[in-house]
Amino acid sequence: MAKYTKSTKLHPSAVMKRAAKHFETVSGSVKVASKTATSLCLEGPDGFVTISICPAAGKGKKSRLDIETNQFDSLVRDFLSTL
Repeated sequence: MAKYTKSTKLHPSAVMKRAAKHFETVSGSVKVASKTATSLCLEGPDGFVTISICPAAGKGKKSRLDIETNQFDSLVRDFLSTL
């Protein structure tokens, strides 16, 4: 299992939309299991990806994105490179 963290100026809803599209498109076998405004859980036959985002506390501030994965490290790294 691996954990990743990244800061972004993107709005949390934009991050979640990008994440869902990226993982479902690139993998094909990873599907959204649950979703809220600040979290996204994706599952595949061999593992999972859990994404949570702590929104920025003010204009111009960066939100913190935390990702935990089992078996999808390369997909996570690819996604993070798009932010």
